Amino acid sequence: MKKLFYFATAFLFLFSCTKNSPKNPPPCRNIIPIDTFIANHYTDDSKDLYLSEIYNDSSHFNFNNPVLDPVELQDVLGIIQAVYNLQSTESKAVFNQYKIHSRLCNLSHTVSIGVNVSATEIINLANNKIPTGNVLLDNILSTYHFDSVSHMFSIYDSTLPYLRIYTPNIYNLNPIINQLKTISTITMSEIGGRCYGDGDRIIMNRYTDSTLIDFSYGWGDCPSGCMSRYGWLFKVKCGVASFVKNTY
Repeated sequence: MKKLFYFATAFLFLFSCTKNSPKNPPPCRNIIPIDTFIANHYTDDSKDLYLSEIYNDSSHFNFNNPVLDPVELQDVLGIIQAVYNLQSTESKAVFNQYKIHSRLCNLSHTVSIGVNVSATEIINLANNKIPTGNVLLDNILSTYHFDSVSHMFSIYDSTLPYLRIYTPNIYNLNPIINQLKTISTITMSEIGGRCYGDGDRIIMNRYTDSTLIDFSYGWGDCPSGCMSRYGWLFKVKCGVASFVKNTY
């Protein structure tokens, strides 16, 4: 018997927001039972899709919330589960035949910072001495559990000193980056790392009354950029999915 995870909450509609109507709850959510397969294999995808939604919309209602909203994550995972529940030829192609996943390009653990190398706190940070002595910097590092540092150089100018700081936790890095920018000895702050090449993709767009989610398989020199692509587009509403069309 499949193990079910029921994601229910009494505050469901307090957190309800979607792409086209961030202040108004949709008619219903996709909070449905999640089976073991989806929980084990698509939880990271749901986080990546939700971060993509935030990072691509500066007006997103959670743009300035560093902690990933658990109700929103439940909703996104429910969207994936709804497609899986179809058990149709199209959904089986996605989950069983091609095993399509998100590219996990939305980094949530790493921040790159440009620094004043002569500042005492920066010298300490560069040598992994935390706390650094700067109260504001140390508060940020402690709050978001940044626990290691590496050296790097800008791809634009190798003479500029940069550091990369890491946290083991998953955060929306937007507000953390903005906090770091208030420190005078930090000259630049941005999401660290890059996702190069191409491959399989999941693209999700949540609207006021429904969600469109496209699972696509890429092939043909994907490390440089896939030359060909074939996809399956689904519509999900109130935890129920339907197949829309193939995408090319």
